[in-house]
Amino acid sequence: MLGDALRIAHCGAHRDGRPQAASLAGLLRALLDELPVVQAETFALRVALGYSMQEVADATSAPVNTVRSRLRLAKEALRHRIEQDATLTELLGDEP
Repeated sequence: MLGDALRIAHCGAHRDGRPQAASLAGLLRALLDELPVVQAETFALRVALGYSMQEVADATSAPVNTVRSRLRLAKEALRHRIEQDATLTELLGDEP
């Protein structure tokens, strides 16, 4: 699935080489699919939807400290996955 998302991101890239928003959304979904469900859910609620830590805790019925741990683990896993793949690093590297 991630391979398909990478191909789509490359095909849907702007002239400057950055993928379009729809391609990035598919790529993010594919990356989140690689995480444990509780980490992916926590990451999506906090980062993509902008929930506060307390709102994420309420939505997932988890203590705030558990939410913090899940978020940290998700970020570490995503960072590691992106760093291990040159194509991902190129697509999602530093923004201008």
